[in-house]
Amino acid sequence: MAGVGYVVRCGSRTLSHLPAMGEEAVLHVETQWSEANGMKLYGFLGRDERRAFVMLQAIQGVGPKAALCVLDVLPRNELAQACARDDKAAVGRANGVGPKLAQRIVTELKDKPLTDGQVAAFHASALTS
Repeated sequence: MAGVGYVVRCGSRTLSHLPAMGEEAVLHVETQWSEANGMKLYGFLGRDERRAFVMLQAIQGVGPKAALCVLDVLPRNELAQACARDDKAAVGRANGVGPKLAQRIVTELKDKPLTDGQVAAFHASALTS
């Protein structure tokens, strides 16, 4: 059988939840392009996890590698809770995330919707404004 293959980078949490080799898997893919690196694909089990990955990268100093590491340590619901509690230590457990970057992540994401409930509340408030 001939086909096309793609390299899709995933965090260890995503990889641990994939089916056995040869079985079908569905991933939500974030595609990034740069002149220097070409195309890179990042895979996630759900669109909310992908959205958290994108939101993390919007923070100065957080690239794709750090964003994957944060989501490996804290699934998006736990990340939202850590940010709400101002728990930079929880975020700082991620590989490559020091105290200053952890504080920046917590500060920037504190009022941003990461969980389904937060997204619904955010959209509801935007509609009533």
